[in-house]
Amino acid sequence: MPETPTDSELDRLVVSSGDFGLAYLTERWAARFVSELFRNYAVCFVGYSLNDPVLRYMMDALAADRLLGESPIQTYAFASYSKGKEVEASNEWKAKNVTPILYRQSRRHRHLHATLHEWAATYRDGISGKESLVVRYAATPPMQSTREDDYVGRVLWALADRSGIPAKRFAELEPPPSLDWLESLTEKRFNQEDLARFGVAPESNKDDVLAFSFAFRPTPYTLAPWSALVSSGPTESRWDNVMVQLARWLTKHLDNPKLLLWVANHGGALHSNFARLIRDALNEKPPPTAIQTLWRLVLGGHVRA
Repeated sequence: MPETPTDSELDRLVVSSGDFGLAYLTERWAARFVSELFRNYAVCFVGYSLNDPVLRYMMDALAADRLLGESPIQTYAFASYSKGKEVEASNEWKAKNVTPILYRQSRRHRHLHATLHEWAATYRDGISGKESLVVRYAATPPMQSTREDDYVGRVLWALADRSGIPAKRFAELEPPPSLDWLESLTEKRFNQEDLARFGVAPESNKDDVLAFSFAFRPTPYTLAPWSALVSSGPTESRWDNVMVQLARWLTKHLDNPKLLLWVANHGGALHSNFARLIRDALNEKPPPTAIQTLWRLVLGGHVRA
């Protein structure tokens, strides 16, 4: 509201149930505004409950639109849950086609406020904020990540930045991040809703089957087919800036037999860029003879799962 609102602007405030009836039912300007909001934006509710009549009616109307073939809308809600009621709360929101962002119930919504402050600080700092996330957590074993403190998820979010700058910082850290991160990078934790972060436009129809990892994922049509470090055949995609840095990080672990086993188990056929980086690394800093011999076999195409 402006410092000195006009009578017309004051009339558009919804304070009482009578105001609500005018805005949503009689004059319907609020209903039109909300309808267009849902059609054009991903919406996130803050401070609403499932019992709120506005939310209930709007979500029922959107569900009806879906039945008529309308494109699905991405809708989220910050919502609290009491001890032992997390699954129940999640299911109730999902029944309304709302994806809940749940936090533990606490005095004055302390956990929600702390989360929003943390997110705001990271976004405010832009690329440097993502780099700081990488530096802060890359040295921490990924298996210590929990649902309440999912720092693996935060690092993967930072690494996905299309500039490749946070991924470059990850690749150049000394000592290099543990090879244990490879499991998180190849875990199929992403689905259709995550395509946009990798520059891929999702189809309008919901795909409940699609699952992919950070290291083997769909690509924009300019880079098709799927981007991968290793495959089971000769088909290759063009790499984005992120995949290049991921490969650079892996070349620092050529002396680790686990990496050889990972390559073999994922088809054994190295992407030409990955093969070139491995050759350069072998020449610059050769690992023990036995492991070096195995890498030469892989580079020659003699190792398969």
